[in-house]
Amino acid sequence: MKRLFSIAAVLCLALALLVMASAETTNASAANGLYALGLIQGYSEGGSDFGLEDSLTRAQAVVLLERYLGVFETAKSENAKAPFDDVPAWASPYVGYATANGLVSGKKDANGRVYFDPDAAISEPEFLTLLLRAMEYTDNNDGSGDFVWSDPFTLAGRLGLVANTAARPDFKR
Repeated sequence: MKRLFSIAAVLCLALALLVMASAETTNASAANGLYALGLIQGYSEGGSDFGLEDSLTRAQAVVLLERYLGVFETAKSENAKAPFDDVPAWASPYVGYATANGLVSGKKDANGRVYFDPDAAISEPEFLTLLLRAMEYTDNNDGSGDFVWSDPFTLAGRLGLVANTAARPDFKR
């Protein structure tokens, strides 16, 4: 049941992304439609500034995914603390929820310290990895998972989530 719900939610996300890419629909009108559905939030009150030309950060991607999965309010109310020192207070419950539910993990620096890097731009492969994890696919670079996290395009393409086979350099909000 959980996987079916996750698949439905991710299909909604894929449809929303297709609408945003449609030649007949501008990005702004697509963003306004997603805002009206409660699926995205802008920088300003009332959704007038979506920052569509800005890079999507790792923290913003977690919040976006939780909105699409319908667990945003649950994450907010559970208020789980993120297990990373570098997550700002506003993002902590969302990153905490996503970490506890296997949607995200941290990065390791040269000293072995694990951190989240919330303000870093998320790449298309990283975002696809989040989507596939939400659909309960497992990733591991040693080949023991359903896909390789450094290259999620094979599985995402097979599922019809993407048509491209490599990351685009202009992955934006």
